[in-house]
Amino acid sequence: GNYLTFQNTSTSASAVFMLISLGTGQGATNNTIRNCNIVAGSNTATTYGIHVGGSSLGSAGDDNDNLSVLNNNVSKCYNGIWVRSGSTGIGVNNNLVISENKIGSSNPADYVIFRGIDVQGASAPLISSNEIFNMKTTGFLNIAAIDLGQYVADAVVERNLIYGIWSTSSSGYGAYGINISSATGTSNIQIINNVIYDIITANYSTTSTIWNAFGIRITGGTNHKAYFNSINLFGNVTSGSNAGMSSALLVTAGTGLDIRNNIFANSTNFAITGSKSYSAYVSSGVTFSNINYNDYFPSGSYGIIGSFGGTDRTTLSAWQTATGQDANSISANPLFTSNTDLRPGLGSPVLAAGTPITGITTDYLGVTRNATNPTIGAYEEGVDAAGPTITYTALANTSSTSNRTLSSVTITDPSGVDWGSNKPRIYFK
Repeated sequence: GNYLTFQNTSTSASAVFMLISLGTGQGATNNTIRNCNIVAGSNTATTYGIHVGGSSLGSAGDDNDNLSVLNNNVSKCYNGIWVRSGSTGIGVNNNLVISENKIGSSNPADYVIFRGIDVQGASAPLISSNEIFNMKTTGFLNIAAIDLGQYVADAVVERNLIYGIWSTSSSGYGAYGINISSATGTSNIQIINNVIYDIITANYSTTSTIWNAFGIRITGGTNHKAYFNSINLFGNVTSGSNAGMSSALLVTAGTGLDIRNNIFANSTNFAITGSKSYSAYVSSGVTFSNINYNDYFPSGSYGIIGSFGGTDRTTLSAWQTATGQDANSISANPLFTSNTDLRPGLGSPVLAAGTPITGITTDYLGVTRNATNPTIGAYEEGVDAAGPTITYTALANTSSTSNRTLSSVTITDPSGVDWGSNKPRIYFK
């Protein structure tokens, strides 16, 4: 259990943990921070739960190798876990593992505000099974749950749960689930089996690739891969005075990208007419080695399948023509259990609609993937987590004591309605 607490009560710029490099080849090496509660003194000052870099706050440091950050609770800080090597790409951090941490809080005073996990300069880091949540601010901040900056190569970002990422200043700022924030030295980042939902910003711009809400945001690099992720953007955008935009997937630059078996759902409701809720938004010049077997599901008043090169594509066929790929992708309601429970129902069209990918044999929960026809999204198996929906015309008042008959009765359930021994029932008293 997490029985040991480290707390820095300073309300000015500070850190709870600092791992300090004295130069190239002189990093703090072979360290493990595990099973701790890590609490800073402020989430408005520039504070850090774990700062891995140089000897001063905000400075990079080389070769802080073989660091494992495991199963910690991180709260009440500006940056949760922050890892930086030198800007030249020399002396990057090797064998970095950030896994099974809980970053955030249910108490607003203890939120992590700016970055949940921030990594720059790392070779083959593993960022897995973290829960990053309730990063909510009205400040002038572009926030991100996981941010991968320059000189990050061969990273694996998998099985993370990300939700409640809000930057709602009416001046217009961004909120990102997983953000590849640099094209410099970034390559072969793999984003696999992540669950992302509830990302909100303000009504500000219908075209900005910065000042909006994005589930996965890729701004450059080569050969990145996104497989089997479930992303669901929803909610009401009320602040701001211009038409707004959000997208489950945003790609502004990059080459050789491989995007398969993902659910990109967006039903964000904006207060301003003319806003746009995209499943995917791709800028000119982006190239894909493969993009296929995805589910693009926009819904609501402002839903659009995607924009490619600045032109909106409102049908799946138009999107397929624009990308030149996606022949086996669909645009269908994935029938999530709820907006915040992204397990598909038993009748979901994403079940068995994907394609196998070498090396990915399990889902977000560790369930074995079908070797021939895996499910699109982070969850392999469908569930029946809710009873049927029953609607009818209410009975009016009467003094009669005779039997009554309900009218206009409709009973629906994504997995079908059982008319046998488990048939739906209405009770009264």
